[in-house]
Amino acid sequence: MKLTARVEALEHSIGSALRPWHRVAVDVGQTEEDAIAAYEAEHGPVGEDNVILRTYLLPA
Repeated sequence: MKLTARVEALEHSIGSALRPWHRVAVDVGQTEEDAIAAYEAEHGPVGEDNVILRTYLLPA
């Protein structure tokens, strides 16, 4: 097998295994579901297992 064919096969196998991650900010008083829905409305659909949530809290 030629080197270029091997590299292309490797890139194809890696590319199919990687999924994008989405960082979603959860504002004070907002539910996780509402934050994800707002993010999806702006950026398109995201998967359930590839979301990083950041929750912002007010100091007491």
